[in-house]
Amino acid sequence: MSYKELTMIEVVEMLRRLAAGQSTRKIAREAGTDRKTVGRYIAVVGEMGLACDAEWTETLVHEI
Repeated sequence: MSYKELTMIEVVEMLRRLAAGQSTRKIAREAGTDRKTVGRYIAVVGEMGLACDAEWTETLVHEI
């Protein structure tokens, strides 16, 4: 399987869907990514202590 780099827009969309209450599987299916990838991004947000409904600035998304 090849490596796919996600764009900032894709990451923000994942985070927006998470804030809307969608499940990891649904986010992955609709975003066209693996659910493990979505889970990793969610884990990083949790480690950083950010709320899911935070305002996602470009700098913040870059750190994630």
